[in-house]
Amino acid sequence: MTTNQSLTANQVVKEFYNGLIHSVHTVIPVEHAVGSPSIIKSSVEIPFGVSIHFTGDLIGELVFKANVRLFSDLGEAMFGMALSEEMIDSFSGELGNMLAGSLSTHLSSKQINTNISHPVVQRSTLIPHAQRSILTPITFSSLGDMEIFLLVNA
Repeated sequence: MTTNQSLTANQVVKEFYNGLIHSVHTVIPVEHAVGSPSIIKSSVEIPFGVSIHFTGDLIGELVFKANVRLFSDLGEAMFGMALSEEMIDSFSGELGNMLAGSLSTHLSSKQINTNISHPVVQRSTLIPHAQRSILTPITFSSLGDMEIFLLVNA
């Protein structure tokens, strides 16, 4: 793990977490509740979701896991129209991109360097256990739940 000269690795992870919560509040205009983060020590099974790799002061992956219906409902809430089945993957990837981009901007304001990859829509994927894995559940009122994983590899 490379870290900003003035921040410890734990402080960088904390800023990633805080920035992620800020990004959800900023990007998704749906009432939601953020659950307590927890450390996980196993692989992550993704029936449906989006992953984005990041490099810079921290190396790892962000994973947004939810059912297809939640992604569809969030798209409808954000854009005011139902998404066709053909548009679900595109919207899901773009939502992941908007969240990761907002996070990257937040981290930059804290002098933390990040580069993000393009989003990858995941279906029936098993992501191996990372060196440090943090799960944060988010409940979108009346729509459903999303799990956000911060998987740190170095």
